[in-house]
Amino acid sequence: MFKKILLFTFFVFSVQVFSQDLLMQDGTFNQCMGTFLDSGGSSGNYSGNEDFTITICPDNPGDAININFTTFSSQDGIDILSIFDGTDATAPPLGMFSGTSSPGLVEPSVANTSGCLTFVWTTNGSGNTIGWAADISCFTPCQNIIANVDSTIPDSSAANVVVADENEVITFNGSGTFSTGGTGATYLWDFGDGNTAMGESVTHAYTTAGLFVVTLTITDTAGCTNTNSIDLTAQIGSTSPGNPSVDAGADIDIPCTETCTTLTASFLDIGDTSTYTVNSIPFVPPFSFNGLTNSVNTNIDDQWDDVEDLPFDFCFFDDIETQFQVGSNGVIRFDVDPGDTTNDFNPSNLPLPNNTDPALSEVNVFTPLHDIDPSVGNGSDEIAWEIIGTAPNRVLAVSFYNVPMWNCNSELATHMAVFYETTNVIDIYVENAPFCGSWNNNKVIGIQNDAGTEAFVPPGRNTNEGGGWTATDEAWRFTPAGPSIVEFAWLDDMGNVLSTDASFEVCPTDASTTYTAQVTYTNCNGDITIVTDDVTVTTNSPFTVDLGADVNQCEGDADVDLDATTVGATSYQWSLNGVDLVG
Repeated sequence: MFKKILLFTFFVFSVQVFSQDLLMQDGTFNQCMGTFLDSGGSSGNYSGNEDFTITICPDNPGDAININFTTFSSQDGIDILSIFDGTDATAPPLGMFSGTSSPGLVEPSVANTSGCLTFVWTTNGSGNTIGWAADISCFTPCQNIIANVDSTIPDSSAANVVVADENEVITFNGSGTFSTGGTGATYLWDFGDGNTAMGESVTHAYTTAGLFVVTLTITDTAGCTNTNSIDLTAQIGSTSPGNPSVDAGADIDIPCTETCTTLTASFLDIGDTSTYTVNSIPFVPPFSFNGLTNSVNTNIDDQWDDVEDLPFDFCFFDDIETQFQVGSNGVIRFDVDPGDTTNDFNPSNLPLPNNTDPALSEVNVFTPLHDIDPSVGNGSDEIAWEIIGTAPNRVLAVSFYNVPMWNCNSELATHMAVFYETTNVIDIYVENAPFCGSWNNNKVIGIQNDAGTEAFVPPGRNTNEGGGWTATDEAWRFTPAGPSIVEFAWLDDMGNVLSTDASFEVCPTDASTTYTAQVTYTNCNGDITIVTDDVTVTTNSPFTVDLGADVNQCEGDADVDLDATTVGATSYQWSLNGVDLVG
C-alpha cells in the first residue's frame, strides 16, 4: 500500500513539469521555464484566422524574461509574429517575423524595467505550417552604468583632448554613475597604446607621439559593464593647439629654507596676419581624416563646392574672411566665386606666389594642391569639412581622405587643414601625398593672399621643387607673426596686476597664495578673448626651538620632566648625548 502511494505521487509530479509548455493564446503569464509554442503545440500546425496577444513576464520582480526561438516557420509575409518590448502591444516594437526569419534570442531592453515581452500573432485562413518552439528562461538584467571622466592633469575639459609631451605623466580621474549601486565595481583604463591600468584615479606616460583613444570600462560585481564611451583622446608629442591657451605651471611648495620662488607661464603668443612664420610640427592630427560631417564633391572631379559661411571671423593676410569654398584637388579659398565651379588641376612649374596660373591664382590654402580624382569612387574616399568646438575655440577642419590620384587610382592621397578661431593659426597635416609617374606631378603646400602676391610655403614643398616631391606623415603650422595681438599679466587674488613678464619671482607671506596667469587676445575684428590659469604657492615658515633655561641636576635629585609644545603636524625627538630618549 505504501509503495503505491509513492508511485502515484511521482506520476503527478511528472505531469506538472510537462505542463510548463505555454501555447500561444491571449493573456499574461509569469514563468521562467518551459517552452513557448504556437497554438498547435509541439506536434501540430497552428490554426487559421488566429489573432492572439500574449505577455510573458518573469516570476520575480527585477528579473527579465528570455525567449530563445529554436524553430520558426510560417507563411512568409502573411502569418506574422510581432514582438514588443514591454507589457502590451503599445510598447516599443522589437520586430515582425514570418517565413523562416526567426526572432532568435529575444530579451527586454535595459529601459524595459518590467522585464516582460509581448507577442502578437495573426494568421490568415489557409497555408498553416509548423509555427515555432522557444525556450523560456529568466535572468537578472544588468544595471545601467555610465562611465565619466571627472578630470585629467593636464586638463582635457575644453575639447575632450588631453595634450601632453612624450614621457609626461598624465593623471586620469574617473567615476561611474550606477542605476542600482557601484560597490565593488572595477575601473579599467585602456590608454590606446597597449597599456592599461586599474582604478578610479590612475597615471600614465606615453613614450611615443601620436593620437591615442582612451577608454574606461567599469564592471560591477555581476559582470555588467558601462555602455557609453568616454570620448577622450590623448594628443601626445604635438605642439600646443592653435587655440588661445595659457599654462601657469604646477602648484609650488616653497621649502622652509626658502622664502621666494619663480612663477613661469607658457602661452600661445601670436601676431596679426600681416605676415606668417612656417614651422614643422609633429604629425599628430587633432581630428580624424574621415567622418567629418559635411561631405563635398564626393563623386565629381575638378570642382569647387558651394560657398559656405564661416560661423566666426577668420583673419587672413589682414582680411576678415567670412566664407570659404572647398576644391576637389586639395584646396580651399576664402576669395569665393559661386559662378566659378571648375577647380583647375594642373599647376605649372612656377612657384607661389602666383596670380596668373589658373590652378594657383584661384587658391588661398594648398593642403597640397595636386591632381586627385574623387570621381573614381573607391568606396572609402571622402572630401568633407566640419566646424568643431565652441566659441572662442572653434576650428574649421577640411579633410581629403583616401582620394585617388588622377591616372594612378591605386595611389591614395590623405591630408587636412585646420583653421583656428581667435588665433588665426593654420595647421596642415599630410598623411600621404603620393607620386604618379604617368601624369602631372606638380604639387604645392602653402598659403597665399587673395591677390596672389604674397605666399608662405614650407621648405621643399613648392611647385618648382623639381622631380615631383612626395610627403608622408608630416605637418606644418602657419602662425600669424605680425605685431603681437597678445597681452600677458600675472594677477594676485584681488585681480591686481603684479607683472607682465611670463617669468616672475614672488615672495608670499601667507601660508597659501593663488596667482593667476592671464592672456588677452585681440582679434582683427576687435573681439577680445581672455584665458586664465591659476597656480597656488604654499609656504612652509621656518621655526625656532626654545628648550627653556638650562637645568642643573645633581646625583640623587628628583627626575626632571622634559616637555615641549607642538604646532600642527610638527614632531620632536629628545636626545641625550646623541642618544634618542624614549618618551
